[in-house]
Formats: sequence, structure tokens, C-alpha cells
Amino acid sequence: MTSSVYQIFNTYYTCRLMTTFKGSFSQNLLTTPMDQFSRNYQLTILDLSFNLLTGSISSSICNASSMESLFLPHNKLTGIIPQCLVNLPYLQVLDLQMNKLYGTLPSTFSRNNRLSTLNLNDNQLEGILPESLSNCTLLEVLNLGNNQIEDTFPHWLQKLPYLKVLVLRANKFHGLIASFKTNHGFPSLIVFDISSNDFSGPIPKAYIQNFEAM
Repeated sequence: MTSSVYQIFNTYYTCRLMTTFKGSFSQNLLTTPMDQFSRNYQLTILDLSFNLLTGSISSSICNASSMESLFLPHNKLTGIIPQCLVNLPYLQVLDLQMNKLYGTLPSTFSRNNRLSTLNLNDNQLEGILPESLSNCTLLEVLNLGNNQIEDTFPHWLQKLPYLKVLVLRANKFHGLIASFKTNHGFPSLIVFDISSNDFSGPIPKAYIQNFEAM
């Protein structure tokens, strides 16, 4: 292969990799605007955790429709979570913890989504939990701790077959921890943290039996 042909091939191959890259930029002092990454339509993994990102998460990030994992924890992001973000067709991991995000959770989680990990803890989220979270049938980790969510116990999550970690601590949940007469509530649960809320009444027997099996 001649040097000129090699250079052309190498340039093409490098560009091809750039359109399908998995980028890790964590633990720096980066301030890159999020919308800069929306131009890469084949971006699959983006890790910008532990940086100095500010501003809101632009909905233009959803142009990266092949995204599988998005890590933005420990930044200074504000604003709301774009609805389109949780409905990316291949998204499995969404980690936005330890920011300053506010508003409510996205209202609609689409059916047949691939979310397995949703970390939204330590923000300023409020409102109620959307029942469409029950559409996340592959969900294993749901961490909503240390927010301002005000709702009753989300009993409809108990049917999620793979849910291992459920953290609702330090919010404004209230009322009974109802199991709604199921004998198999939270079949895979390992971590169940509902501390520092306003729950009342007994813990359902179905849950206690699962705790004993942990």
C-alpha cells in the first residue's frame, strides 16, 4: 500500500472510529457545553463525570440516538431532564447524580426501553413519580435519594423482575408502604432504602419475606 493510499485509509478509519467512539473524559476540569456532543450521531458511551459542567442538559443530546450509557454525575448541571433523554432507544445507563437538576422527572418512559440503571440522586427534583417507570422492565438500579419528590409509596415498582437497588431516602414520600396483596413483591431486591421520609404503618409481610431471603 503506497503512503498516500495508506494516509487516505488511515484518515477514513480514524473518522469512522470517531463516529462510533466511546468517550471517557471524567475527573478533569472540563466545561464543554453538552450540545457539542449532539453532533455525533453514533456516540454510544459518554462519561463526563467529576468535571465542571454547568448549564442545562440540552435536548439536542438526544440526536446521539445510539447512546447506550451517559455519565454526568458530580458536575454543576441545572435545569430539567429532557423528556427525550429517557426515551433514547438504546439507553441502558443514565447517571445524573450529584448535580443541581430541578423540576419533575420525565413524565413518560416508553415501553420496551432498555434502561437498567437510573441514578438521579442528590439533585433538586420534585413532584411525583411517573407510573410509566414501570415500563422499565429491565431496570436493576433506581436511585432517587436526596431530592424533594413528594408522593406515596410507588407500589407499582414491585413487579419489576430485575430491580435490585431501590433508593428513595431523604425525600417527601408519605403514607403506607402498600404491597397491594402481592406475594412476590420486589423479587430481586437487595438494597431497599426508604429512610428519612414520612412513611407510616407496617412493612408488608411480602417485603419482609424477601428481606429474609437477601
